[in-house]
Amino acid sequence: MKKKFLFATAFLTGIFTVTNVYALDLEFNSVKDITETGYTVAGYQTVTGDSKDNNVTTTFEIEENELMVIDREKGGESRPEGYDDATWFGIGVKAPTALPSADNACWKIGTSACTPAVKDGQEDDYTLWIPFKADELKEAVAATGEDAVITKEIKIYWNGETEEDSAQTVYVNLHAKNVELTIDPDASGAVEESAKFVEEDREAAIKVYEESIERREEPNAETADINLTLYLSLIAISTLGLGYTLKKRFTNSK
Repeated sequence: MKKKFLFATAFLTGIFTVTNVYALDLEFNSVKDITETGYTVAGYQTVTGDSKDNNVTTTFEIEENELMVIDREKGGESRPEGYDDATWFGIGVKAPTALPSADNACWKIGTSACTPAVKDGQEDDYTLWIPFKADELKEAVAATGEDAVITKEIKIYWNGETEEDSAQTVYVNLHAKNVELTIDPDASGAVEESAKFVEEDREAAIKVYEESIERREEPNAETADINLTLYLSLIAISTLGLGYTLKKRFTNSK
């Protein structure tokens, strides 16, 4: 019995050791911007990318001031469902080196469901398309002002969602300061007019932000009056209570 226990322990230890070595040997490939190169029609964006930790984490900054809204169906399988009208940022990446198979590869945006990764790009790249919608821009600017940044976290699980060691993370930061969304001229009718975020929208959102700041900074007169009334009432009650106590003690001392 003791020998069986020792054998089982050694076997499990060996499995965990192999797993750790495998994870350390897994080399991630660099993530590239494919939006401008046109793997599929997507409009145009100016971005800079920064990779670190052996490409485990890559961050892109989008600072273009004119972005194009594209209908999802124009882009193919690699665009997630639920974002019919959006401006799309595209990335391309190869599966990690030494990974036996990427059959279980999937990716997710934030807390969304893990979508199967599709190798539909040039040079055998897996392509992912990250959407930004007009209402996201409006809400962000209204909440943070013209310096608002919309951040999307994308995680690519190369060996399945439960294998955290095989995950590669990409952050995309859209700087909303001067953004204006334009409708794809080749998709008139397919893209809704509500998908636009124009200068008028930006100014209105900034106004909402500025008004919210003013409300937070100015004292609330009604609240101040209530607090003053409550304070005076407490003083009056305390005075009456003290007077009653003194009177009672004076009476009892006679």
